[in-house]
Amino acid sequence: MKNPLWLLYCIIALFAAALPVKAQTEPESEIEAQANSEAKTQTALDFGPSRPANYAGLGLSLVLPGGGQFYYGTPVKGGMFLAFEVTAGSIGAYWWAERSRRKDEVERFKDEGRLARLAANGDSAALYQANLNDVWAERHAFEARIAKYTAYHAVVWMLGGHFFGVMDAVGASGLVTSGGERCPVKAGWLAAVPGLGLGQLYNGYPGKGGLLGGAQISLAFCAYNQNRLMNDASKEYNRMRDSTGNRYEYRAEHLSFWKGRYDNAFSMRNTYLWIGLFTYIYTIFDAIVDANLSDYADKIRIEPDLTIGAAGAQNRTAFRVSFGI
Repeated sequence: MKNPLWLLYCIIALFAAALPVKAQTEPESEIEAQANSEAKTQTALDFGPSRPANYAGLGLSLVLPGGGQFYYGTPVKGGMFLAFEVTAGSIGAYWWAERSRRKDEVERFKDEGRLARLAANGDSAALYQANLNDVWAERHAFEARIAKYTAYHAVVWMLGGHFFGVMDAVGASGLVTSGGERCPVKAGWLAAVPGLGLGQLYNGYPGKGGLLGGAQISLAFCAYNQNRLMNDASKEYNRMRDSTGNRYEYRAEHLSFWKGRYDNAFSMRNTYLWIGLFTYIYTIFDAIVDANLSDYADKIRIEPDLTIGAAGAQNRTAFRVSFGI
């Protein structure tokens, strides 16, 4: 991740590929122009809302997970949103309680270490045990941070799921509709704003934008916290390897613990970063593709061809594709 230039090259290539290309076409006859006009009217009828926008479900979705989906007549989807947020919230509550339990262990070891140090009176064995209690307190403090960050991650995923549900309700409300002409370059630049799904919202797919935007924010947050854990484990690992410090004599039993925690945090951080990077690039690519296909019904039509050729009248199908925006 030290050199992100290749990501910039990919984004530039996507934008270049999305630049409009205007093909040379023959002038349309009066009949063809009328047919195109009727097709565009039909397209508007197909993609546009069949009823006025209804915002009641949108407001319900803001305060109740899946409420908008239940209101708009998709109870299965609403149940899935509700179940996801309840599950994520429950996981967050569990790990927050686990954090409190591990913090209690930290205080217990610290208290035992203080008492052992007061009672040592210069005894080397008693001082060794007092310092060992401090080592165990540091291990449990690190485990408490892991529990805290895991609770944070669950809450962030819950909020991301709620954002997805609200944006999906925006689409169902009729506030945003798909279809019609869209600019791929504009869609790509909007999608390049991380965490909001603006490119999908511009194309008329707010639910998809909520899903991708929420995933980007959640993945970035998880990667950030894993990086913090990695740095903490690295500091304790190096501290225990320092032959001049008071932790060096405990390295045989505890050095592998910090090495394992460092490796795990390093692996998890990179996993979140790679998935987040893929999600970000996919969001841009998806917005550009959807913008190019937004008015495909106007550009791609199958219609009967009743022209009379040398072999006489034949019933054929003409497949017409026009390029350009």
